[in-house]
Amino acid sequence: LSPDCSFTCHYRCRALVRLDCSGPPGAGDEDDGTEQALEKDTNVDEPSEWEKAELDQAQVEQRIKEYNSQINSNLFMSLNKDGSYTGFIKVQLKLVRPVSVPATKRVPSMQAGRPGPRTQAVKRRTSFYLPKGTVKHLHIFSHTRASEVIDALLRKFTVIDNPCKFALFERSEKDEQ
Repeated sequence: LSPDCSFTCHYRCRALVRLDCSGPPGAGDEDDGTEQALEKDTNVDEPSEWEKAELDQAQVEQRIKEYNSQINSNLFMSLNKDGSYTGFIKVQLKLVRPVSVPATKRVPSMQAGRPGPRTQAVKRRTSFYLPKGTVKHLHIFSHTRASEVIDALLRKFTVIDNPCKFALFERSEKDEQ
């Protein structure tokens, strides 16, 4: 990498990232030895979960029936006529940092002697930790993206933090579902 090329990356993912940073001629020719210091265990030879094949209509219908037969609540999935499906997901929040929510405080107006509203809103924020294990159920569609799920969760809790600071991780449970 040239000195003009900098990025932030998880140390295990660094070997998987390739950047085309063109710097001044001759820059980046020297080896600083950091390549040998990086961990090489990146599991690149294992098949990727992203390479899953698309299911046909019959397979989707069968999987929805199997899923609904195992559900202990009324959070079923439904197959629509157009081939899309809808259902509920259970999102368990395990945040390791505080979230910010709006906190409006009324303060006396500068024109306290005049009749009319004597207060004006001041934009403030309050930050706190959500309790670990907080659960929300969201109704989603088959075409719902992860970023839309994050946005919906932040709106439910009126969180004003940047959605890019959050990520979703999948976890499957058999008994607790």
